[in-house]
Amino acid sequence: METVNGITTTTTTTSTTDNNRIDNNDSDDETYEYVSLAERISSYQKKLEAEQRKLEKPCRTKSDYGRPLEGSQTQLRGIKAYDTIAQEIRDLCSFIETNGTKNEDNQVTITFGQLFESYEMLSNKLVGILLRACKQGFVHFVGEILYQRRDENVVITLIKMPPEDFKLTY
Repeated sequence: METVNGITTTTTTTSTTDNNRIDNNDSDDETYEYVSLAERISSYQKKLEAEQRKLEKPCRTKSDYGRPLEGSQTQLRGIKAYDTIAQEIRDLCSFIETNGTKNEDNQVTITFGQLFESYEMLSNKLVGILLRACKQGFVHFVGEILYQRRDENVVITLIKMPPEDFKLTY
């Protein structure tokens, strides 16, 4: 007895050796035991309910609104992206420390023009990473966003280096 797709089948093999039949081939007769209609409907309803549960939107609260589901692939991609951004912030601060000049307050500074010219080979996301680094308190500059050519003389100051274990919270 075997169940496939909600249908229980029984296979029986019988050999026909009826003298009244003239057959050169021995044949196997298969018989199927069918499940009642009510059992079939019940089986399909269970499958339908399972599919509907998959499609239902999860209940959201204010704290998790706009956030991916726990353990989902979207959440894992977001965490990986945050780790990449944190590494780029560390790299940018290290680059500023290496290529900048110390001022009288013993802080490392570099102009946006110098940084843009030398850092563009390393990353094409300089302005976005600068904004993140400023938001995290690692660098400071005047203005909200910096543009090439217009803001080439804006001074970027390295306030502090991010720690090695620096991570952005997701």
